[in-house]
Amino acid sequence: MFQCSCGIFQANQGKTLHPVQSGAKFGYMDRSGKMIISPQFDAAGSFANGLAPVRLGAKWGYADTKGILAISPQFDLADPFSPKMVWRWSG
Repeated sequence: MFQCSCGIFQANQGKTLHPVQSGAKFGYMDRSGKMIISPQFDAAGSFANGLAPVRLGAKWGYADTKGILAISPQFDLADPFSPKMVWRWSG
């Protein structure tokens, strides 16, 4: 399992989002320090191609730049999103 709190994503809107931890949850903040996605995930990775791996409970899925789950948590592991290939491990 990995947890990241130091990734960067250049969103289509020109915003850079950084995963940040607040208490026990992770969300995403822009460069100015404004919370864009409220802390709601148990772990969060860096954005790639418009999606970021996020963990809820024991499973990983992918959230978009608004914090909406684009791919529901169903994987044991998740790498940065690629529209051509997603590496995942499900047990």
